[in-house]
Amino acid sequence: NDRTGVVDDFGGLSDLRQHFIRAVGDPVQRFTEDALRMLRALRFSAQLDFSIDPATYDAVHLLASNLQHVSKERIAVELTKLLLSDHPMTISLVGDSGLSPYITEDFSKVPLDILLPDTLPKEKAVRWGALLRETPELSRKILRELKMDNDTIDTAEIIARLFHEPLPANGYELRKILSQVGYTIYENFLASRIAITDASDGITSQDFLHTLCEIQSSVAEVKASNECISLKDLAVSGKDLMEAGIPKGPKIGQILHTMLDEVLKNPSYNNKETLMMFLSDLQMEN
Repeated sequence: NDRTGVVDDFGGLSDLRQHFIRAVGDPVQRFTEDALRMLRALRFSAQLDFSIDPATYDAVHLLASNLQHVSKERIAVELTKLLLSDHPMTISLVGDSGLSPYITEDFSKVPLDILLPDTLPKEKAVRWGALLRETPELSRKILRELKMDNDTIDTAEIIARLFHEPLPANGYELRKILSQVGYTIYENFLASRIAITDASDGITSQDFLHTLCEIQSSVAEVKASNECISLKDLAVSGKDLMEAGIPKGPKIGQILHTMLDEVLKNPSYNNKETLMMFLSDLQMEN
């Protein structure tokens, strides 16, 4: 205050100088008052790159089970802030401290000592997807239990699963995956995989990194050339097909998807004249 300066009854200035996270007073009492403070201590450690006072950390171990009484929404906020910090690998403390089983029913099955470099894109869904990449089959269930929004759930699950999909071997396969997940998700996946690979050791990692960077360049080329990767970019519409005599119904969609697949194989085919000729060939085959 104006008369006495900084009031520091609990040694906070000393802790700041030593880069220490310490509960105010008795940590057991503080965490008993609000169990979320245990998770918040870990989050502050990640955001500030501070160490946690041993007595404070011991209290987290002791009272970890109290986290089960905290709303999932509040837990999700703290975990997301931790993952979005400059030290996302601090998430491993959630497991080491004993909090993991009380996050959600299946969260303890997620390996939390996983490589999460700070070079990962700072996007909520992307970092959750990177965290859950070893357990993609659990990602949707875990994120739903944490009351995440649908966009985050969908995107994180796709990114987690992409880590287990083969990389595109040619232009058609690349355009097909872009058609399925869109540019933004695939670009973020590639950036994540590049960040993780770059943070790994070994000659094999460097070779794989080169492959990833080549695919990243190919995505940029497809995007820059405005190649058709979706039905909305197709030169022919359902109306065109009906005007050509195709009856309204499911067959319209089937034909459009067949045309799109042909354009994904041969981007130069995306013009009305070529696609209507392709329609004639389809009708002759049937």
